[in-house]
Amino acid sequence: MQPRYSRVRETAFDLYTERDAVAWYITAIALVSSWIALAGYMIFALIFTSDQSNTKVSRTVLTILASSFLVIGYGAIAATAFYSRSLLFLYDVALLPILASSVMGIVVTVLNHALHRKFAATNIYIYVPLATASTTTIVSAVLALIVHRRISKIKRLDKERRRHVPRWERASVAYGDVASTTELLPIDPRMSIPEDEAQRQQLLRLLLKRENARSPAMPGPASTYKITLPGEEGSSGLQVVSPDFRPRSGSLPNTSKWNLMSKVTRERSPPVETFKDHRERRREEIERTSVYLSTPRADSPWVHPSDASFPYQSQTWTPSTRYA
Repeated sequence: MQPRYSRVRETAFDLYTERDAVAWYITAIALVSSWIALAGYMIFALIFTSDQSNTKVSRTVLTILASSFLVIGYGAIAATAFYSRSLLFLYDVALLPILASSVMGIVVTVLNHALHRKFAATNIYIYVPLATASTTTIVSAVLALIVHRRISKIKRLDKERRRHVPRWERASVAYGDVASTTELLPIDPRMSIPEDEAQRQQLLRLLLKRENARSPAMPGPASTYKITLPGEEGSSGLQVVSPDFRPRSGSLPNTSKWNLMSKVTRERSPPVETFKDHRERRREEIERTSVYLSTPRADSPWVHPSDASFPYQSQTWTPSTRYA
């Protein structure tokens, strides 16, 4: 059987849970009872300040009504406080409202006695409500002070317990009824890292994950090609692939996209094998159309002595009619 929160008062959470367990109609009864008690003191003030000939009901009826209001008000407050057994409910809903009503009873009685010179009734209608209001004010104030000190002590002990309880490790302890997550200490500020550093580490992890990820459409490692142009560092001349090894014009991308005559008269390439993969066909096309690094021939126009200037001005480029 699980323990009731009304009997367990070790943490602030227990106090608030104990108060929330009180039904709404109990709270309503407590608040209305404090107003009824205040109405009783106001009726007593009307009794000793009003003339018998000026009232529609007798003074005896008013006395019974005022006494009934006081008894009902204080009795209902005591019953709700005893039934709830909640410290926060007792302090916020029962003691403080009834304390305010008792103080207002003293104020109403004293003001009416001070503002009138003659009283139609005897002084007993003044002393009885004044003594009742004073007694209930003292009692409710003392009880409110005691309850407030108990609540403060529970909150202080709970705060100290939270400060000294070591932090539970998630990998070694399973949270349940034994340990609550509210008892964990906050993270040590010395162990935290700046926001910029956290973002940098996150981006680094994403980049490493992206580099290590392998594409499912690439079964093997990707090939790289290096092309060195004439005049660059490390260039030893270029040899163009012979025309016999050049691909057909139909397999190369058409530069004159909008030339209808070129589309009609150009040489068509045979159908490409459908069993080859797209990446494999693309790799073969790149290998066929790329230039290869090789030893320069004697008749190569790029061969020149080391002390000679680069014959850039004397070179003439003639477009090939094969790709027209």
